[in-house]
Amino acid sequence: MSKVDGKRLLVGEVGAPHGVRGQLRVKSHTADPLAIADYGPLVSDDGRVFNVTDIRPDKTVVIVTFKEVRDRTMAEALKGAKLYVERDAIPEDDEEDSFFHADLIGL
Repeated sequence: MSKVDGKRLLVGEVGAPHGVRGQLRVKSHTADPLAIADYGPLVSDDGRVFNVTDIRPDKTVVIVTFKEVRDRTMAEALKGAKLYVERDAIPEDDEEDSFFHADLIGL
């Protein structure tokens, strides 16, 4: 995961639409690609909020359905968007040596 600021972490990037019902290919940056749906609403670069209603694996990406995206036209407009979650939404890892990639930037 990458950092956008101290409060949010980059967890995914939107790729091409999948089908005609507004589903999207998303490159997940989480250890478990499906976990991107577990952290609550996702926020885009421009501040739009997206709620995951369905997610499934597909080769190197996940296919995501967002409540707010109803058709392919809306999905196409999101291509290339970066998706973030609040850092506090990510559960603490009990392992002492765990870290976020974002924590290494600037060291």
